[in-house]
Amino acid sequence: MSFFDFSEAQAAQRLGVHPRTLRHWRNKQLVPYTKTPGGRIGYTETQITEILYQARYRPDETDTGILRN
Repeated sequence: MSFFDFSEAQAAQRLGVHPRTLRHWRNKQLVPYTKTPGGRIGYTETQITEILYQARYRPDETDTGILRN
């Protein structure tokens, strides 16, 4: 049984960011993620889509720098 579709490294690559950046966002609770009972961190396809949506539609006044150019 798989709890998630992508490891943190795979998710970061899919999002076009460094894994350390994604980890930073996760630690700041800026992005959704999945944690298994054993403590492994990963991301579902739905969570990746949500992160991309947040990056695209986040208002400038609360901008956290997520995927901004």
